[in-house]
Amino acid sequence: PSTANGNAAKTPAPEHSEGKPAETIAFGISIGQLPQASREIISVKPQQTLREAMTIMMTKGVSHLPILRGPRDVRGMLSWKGVGKSLLLSQNGSLDDPIETASVDPKILPAKTPYLEAVPEILKFGAVLIQAKDKTLSGIVTKKDLGQHLYVVARPFVTLDEIEKGLRILINRGLFTAEELRSLALDPKSPRNVASLKDLTLGELQRLIEQDEAWERIPTGIAKKTFISHLDEVRMIRNKFMHFDPEPISEEAEKTLKRFLDLVRGFSRHSF
Repeated sequence: PSTANGNAAKTPAPEHSEGKPAETIAFGISIGQLPQASREIISVKPQQTLREAMTIMMTKGVSHLPILRGPRDVRGMLSWKGVGKSLLLSQNGSLDDPIETASVDPKILPAKTPYLEAVPEILKFGAVLIQAKDKTLSGIVTKKDLGQHLYVVARPFVTLDEIEKGLRILINRGLFTAEELRSLALDPKSPRNVASLKDLTLGELQRLIEQDEAWERIPTGIAKKTFISHLDEVRMIRNKFMHFDPEPISEEAEKTLKRFLDLVRGFSRHSF
């Protein structure tokens, strides 16, 4: 809409009931959300030597050292690979040379950079510096950091996948026909067509073994109520995790998944 003087009228920002501006909701995951993107940066100054820099890298256990004049003034980046390459290719190279002889241009990413856009840059450069809104450096993310983060993220997915496969192996010992799977595992109103166990979701696998008729045909050797109770915990963790809850999976939830996976693996190793 326009005002009397022809200028576009500004739409007021939505407010909460308390009269405060509504909270901005971030879309997607940014590289700045990684813990390593907000940590102390170990750095060197331009006037230092390669010997000093390598000593710092060894004692601090870091693979990359940014060269800084100040929190907003980045002059380069050092890495073990860069130092080794510089010394190898220089006929008169020495550890007492200034660090600029092995320096490369650093890659700097704003903290708001989408995670999936940042990953290729980290893989390409070995490490990226993270820049806060005020243009100061807030952290550094290396390939090692990325690997550790991806391991933490992927571990629950892999564990849940193994649990579902283990359940299917266990249930398969009951020799259920496709018709029995449909009648025992699916909601009566479900229009889905099920041909085999691989077509069933975790919730449907649980629904199946909750049926006395099915449970009696599956060799477990343990109490049904206890098994179902633990499986229900796994299902709830799975639903929360797979729907991308913003909170990371808790240590206790991971332990629950691991214990149930060990239980299912135990069934696959033994015949009843």
